[in-house]
Amino acid sequence: MVYNLNQGSLKPADPTIYAITFTPSNPIPSTGSIQISWPTQVEIKDDLLCVVTTNKAYENACTVDLSRTTITIINVFSESIDFYSTVSIELKYVSNPLNNKDQGLGFSIFTYTDEFQTYQIDFLPNTKMVPTLKCTYPCKECQESDKSNCASCWTEAWADYKYFFLDPVSNTGLCQVSCPNGFTRNNDPNYNCIECDSSCATCLDSDKFSCIICHPDFPYKLSGTGICLESCKRGYYETQTLNTCATCDPLCADCANNPK
Repeated sequence: MVYNLNQGSLKPADPTIYAITFTPSNPIPSTGSIQISWPTQVEIKDDLLCVVTTNKAYENACTVDLSRTTITIINVFSESIDFYSTVSIELKYVSNPLNNKDQGLGFSIFTYTDEFQTYQIDFLPNTKMVPTLKCTYPCKECQESDKSNCASCWTEAWADYKYFFLDPVSNTGLCQVSCPNGFTRNNDPNYNCIECDSSCATCLDSDKFSCIICHPDFPYKLSGTGICLESCKRGYYETQTLNTCATCDPLCADCANNPK
């Protein structure tokens, strides 16, 4: 069976038109029928509008069974001779998958000898006509020319790769489980990674100025904080802990060995 699936829109959850065409491997008699099973990731309602074209166009020739997720088409082979040509089925106002994480399965097609589906003629499995979206997971939005070059990431609870990082070397947008070393989302609700403060080699996910590891040019950490310093400058003193500074007593302009 030769087949094709065309979507009018590739946006998640977008109401659109799905156009299915197929050429049967075996002829369909004038009494024949078609059954289409749709994938659960798309939404089809019982007020679906459809146009079926065989030897002529038939409007609203589809019967929707929501409980079985099937569409049955009968009385569209009006000629007395067996039908060998391409069948076109236009399904209007079908809603695209909500996201691209689990693309799942696609549409399947069965053809039968009569409207009661007594004998099956042809079968197209649901691994063939799978609905697609503009971008590949984990991208939510992507570059027009590259489905895997992300422009944003899904931040919903179900998403595994919320953090958007624009790689400065390859200029590629990536969705990751966290920001790489030296970057933070800085508590951004959109999970965009930015550079930590220049004093940090790594920093907290919530604060670019709160260092976890100090940058080599700022080797001293202020005790009890995430602040990194070049040295224990005026107003600070070096503690007995390696590369750690503490603040002098407020009465002291400078101090040594202890805050007093």
